[in-house]
Amino acid sequence: MKRVHTVEWKSGRVVMIDQRLLPNREIYRIYKDPEDVIRAIKEMVVRGAPAIGVAAAMGLALGANVLPADRFGREFERLCRRFAATRPTAINLFWAIERMRKIVRENAHRSVDTLRTLLLRRAALEGAVQFPANGILVAGQAVHHERHLAAQIEQLHNLPLSAISRKSLFAILRYCHNKPRFCLSLASPRVIWF
Repeated sequence: MKRVHTVEWKSGRVVMIDQRLLPNREIYRIYKDPEDVIRAIKEMVVRGAPAIGVAAAMGLALGANVLPADRFGREFERLCRRFAATRPTAINLFWAIERMRKIVRENAHRSVDTLRTLLLRRAALEGAVQFPANGILVAGQAVHHERHLAAQIEQLHNLPLSAISRKSLFAILRYCHNKPRFCLSLASPRVIWF
């Protein structure tokens, strides 16, 4: 089965399949500027609530790399507002933006380089696991068959549960119910494979 990368981070750029052209053509667009990602979301290059959220998180991480250090907080907030205005009804978009804002808020005392790294990690997590209604998107790849899912979920090994959305966590739990290699460590909440 061919896996389609809807949105992914590659070599410091955001890569999206142009969903306006599907199913006739499979064209990937490469974005190196956050304003281009904003335009792509507005113009519906990317569709579907989970993919829009991933695109926004990656666009914010992309933008964080070029924001001036002396005005980082203010400029990042301005960039968040620009992304929020792209699709005002896309709930996952706002969840992703809020998670990125939270990184900046909770780590405001750290260096801008550290903030940039943390934002990129958060954006990577946004792209790591999404569970849309028509299939499962893991690491930016659509997985529509259960037998492929176990290997993909293993990417979550030792990931803090707080890094996984509630909807994604419940989907993982539904899939993994009674699977012998899976458990949740409640002492230090993490996904554990053994």
